[in-house]
Amino acid sequence: AATYLNRPNVLFLATNDDASLPQSDETVMPGAGSILSSIATASCRSPTILGKPHAPMFDAIRLA
Repeated sequence: AATYLNRPNVLFLATNDDASLPQSDETVMPGAGSILSSIATASCRSPTILGKPHAPMFDAIRLA
């Protein structure tokens, strides 16, 4: 993923930046954000987060 992001015309999109996912017990489940941060660091780019509560989702709902 980081290699593709070296191309300036490639969009860096993600559904969420949650570091972990809540579980009913003491289990820690890594979320998309844990992988996303490593890709962002390696590529020196910041993603556009599409899911709630980030602006792109609110903008899409408002325009619908």
